[in-house]
Amino acid sequence: MQRESGISTTTTAAHIAGERQVAQERAARREGVPDVVREIRIMDEASQSGQRQYLDAIRSTEAAGARTVFLGDKHQHQSVESGRAFERSQASMPVAQLGEASIRRQRTDHARAAVSTILAGGHAEAIRKLPTVEIRTAQSALPTDATRDDKRAAARTDNAAVIQRLAADYAALSPDQR
Repeated sequence: MQRESGISTTTTAAHIAGERQVAQERAARREGVPDVVREIRIMDEASQSGQRQYLDAIRSTEAAGARTVFLGDKHQHQSVESGRAFERSQASMPVAQLGEASIRRQRTDHARAAVSTILAGGHAEAIRKLPTVEIRTAQSALPTDATRDDKRAAARTDNAAVIQRLAADYAALSPDQR
């Protein structure tokens, strides 16, 4: 996100730790009132934050007199911690939902089409439409009575070939295509 936007970024955990340090320094100087700073914070992948992290982010935002924009997808990966804080908080805050016009990272037509299909609810269909390359040379050469270890070794060989192919295909692209 930082590279794409030019805005300084950090992880939620690092931000919260830094805010705690600032609060401790203020308390040590006996400054009870934080400086008023016009600041907007963006919490990307907010759906992956646990309830405790989410609450800490809100509290540090309030303490700094700032505003926070929470970005995320309640249908995407959830936090390993309990709470579903991002999804639940949407019931009590202004929410903007982005659609096809917000597709930015996918640069090829087939990738954009896949995301559009996912946004319409067609997850399996979207995956089927993506171009795939499968290399099973080593696995296809195995005898029918191959051992489990032989099959695993062949799969590793084929996986290495897939990685080499992906790297070669990517390296062949112009910088604009990447």
